[in-house]
Amino acid sequence: MLLILPAEHAVDWRKPPVFTLALIVLCVLVFTLYQGKDQDKLDQALALYQSAELAALEGPQYEIYLNRRVHIDKAPLEDLLEAAKTVFEAQKWDELSELMVMDRAFFQELVRTGKDVWDTTTYERWLRNRTEINTRWIDRISAHAAGLTPADVRLANLITHQFLHGGWDHLLGNMIFLFLLGFGLEKILGGLRMTGVYLATGALAGLFFTLMASDPWVPLVGASGAISGLMGVYVGLYRLRSIRFFYMLGPYFNYFRAPALVILPVWLLKEVYAWFSEPGAQVAYMAHAGGLVAGWLASLYFTLVKNQEVPEAQAGDAGEARLRKQLSYALDALSEARFDQALDRLWTLHEKQPGLPQLEKPLTALLSQRPKDPRYSQWMQTSVSALIRRSAFAEALPTIRAMSEPAPRAAGELALQLFNRALAEGQVEAAEKAFAILTSCQPDPLVVEDALQTLIARLRELNLALKAGQYQKRLEEWQSRHHRGDSPV
Repeated sequence: MLLILPAEHAVDWRKPPVFTLALIVLCVLVFTLYQGKDQDKLDQALALYQSAELAALEGPQYEIYLNRRVHIDKAPLEDLLEAAKTVFEAQKWDELSELMVMDRAFFQELVRTGKDVWDTTTYERWLRNRTEINTRWIDRISAHAAGLTPADVRLANLITHQFLHGGWDHLLGNMIFLFLLGFGLEKILGGLRMTGVYLATGALAGLFFTLMASDPWVPLVGASGAISGLMGVYVGLYRLRSIRFFYMLGPYFNYFRAPALVILPVWLLKEVYAWFSEPGAQVAYMAHAGGLVAGWLASLYFTLVKNQEVPEAQAGDAGEARLRKQLSYALDALSEARFDQALDRLWTLHEKQPGLPQLEKPLTALLSQRPKDPRYSQWMQTSVSALIRRSAFAEALPTIRAMSEPAPRAAGELALQLFNRALAEGQVEAAEKAFAILTSCQPDPLVVEDALQTLIARLRELNLALKAGQYQKRLEEWQSRHHRGDSPV
């Protein structure tokens, strides 16, 4: 899978992307508070459906319908037909209840053909029951009520479908992309314009989807059409200026620079190819393509009519660019085995901008081989303290253990820090390992005694009486040896 996203701007949390975050919050609220009731509605519909004994009535017709859709209409439903074969053969129609009750195209076909299949009394009973089920429950399910159905396009649904999602994975993926694109455009266009573009291009993407849909009764839900619109606007505003993109191809990912508009046909071809090659996929490829084109057209409005200026990299972005360049130089030196030069460059970056996550691994690797370097203790304390604050005890412990010989004092301080944090979180195993390091570093004897007492008290709180008893004996032995002037535990 190829993924390409513009990555020209960095987030400035001093001026957070309020409108982008508001769109994300709204999508999450709609999914949890509104769509979260869909299963209850479906359960109610199925209860009525089964009590009216409609499955046995509709089942044989559903078999005919599916075979016609696959073999005559060439609809991409082969997998569904194959999965249902054993049910058809055994005539276990109840197992198809959910499929039949949710298939609105099937319902429309039965409305047209039911009189030819059943007698008038049966047809009228079926229609009365089925209409009640649909009106009371099925039509109120979010995808049907607020999604964009090609056979029943409503003006409001051109907007509302953009805030619905098909599941947590669908929601999470779209919200990540919305944030990555939204904050950059909000910086360029402003929050209101960015939101307007999101809604307008999402609506146009939805319209294009309705024109190209193979099944007019399958609704469109999701923000991906609108997000594709933001992508089209982004590259359209920058036109042929070279900007930075992030790409991922399978497990490989990196950044590259290219003229912005050059990527637009790449995106379009990717969506069109996927549409042709994956006809049965539950992905709205034509909504994505429509959004890209709509976004590009919107960018023409901003650049040609509104004379929208797209700023050069702002101070924060320029600083980010310089940082990337300096980091690249340092990593180049590292890859060419110029370790001293790489260390000096990385350390300079660390002093200019402490806390950069990109520096953590290379600096740790370089300095761990130089325990006598004066920067060793300083860096290890900084990096390990950050790990402890994140409760990444498994990552922090090996580094502290490695420090215990070249820098016992620093290792002891870090071990005590991890010990206290792990105990507070009930991570007894990590606390015990930290205590073992603490005792090997020969700190102030009173520190060891206090740590033992703290450990014993916490173990008792956690109802680990046996382990607490073991450490109580160890404390007594320690106190006895210490008072005689013996070495620490």
